[in-house]
Amino acid sequence: MVVDELLRLYPTAWALPRLCTTADRVCSYCLPKGAKLRVLSYAIHRDGRYWHQPDVFDPDRFSTSKIATIPRHAYIPWVLGPRACLARQISMLQIKIVLTAIIQQYTFTCPQTYTVASEAGFPFEPVGPVQMTLIRR
Repeated sequence: MVVDELLRLYPTAWALPRLCTTADRVCSYCLPKGAKLRVLSYAIHRDGRYWHQPDVFDPDRFSTSKIATIPRHAYIPWVLGPRACLARQISMLQIKIVLTAIIQQYTFTCPQTYTVASEAGFPFEPVGPVQMTLIRR
């Protein structure tokens, strides 16, 4: 749940490039064949139509009792469909193994007033060092 919530707030790719292979219409926009688009996963993941308090870190929103209420296209950290990330499963496994190993040995703290500044790039990452203190358990 924590990993999913982190990926919702800070997806590795903040925007996903796409190319229209045929002319199409999205809402009131006409898209010609060959149009280059960017799907803004960062914006979708923080859209108040899909997420209650979208800027708040709340891993519970991915609990088994709530996950079914999340619209399918409202959470796309790995993209969906034929262009989905091939490394999705192995990446999630690695994240969980590494976090489990670290969390068993350390407690993390940071100043309450500290906010992580991020930069739109690939990967989507913090600007400068993250103010964190690790305390051995």
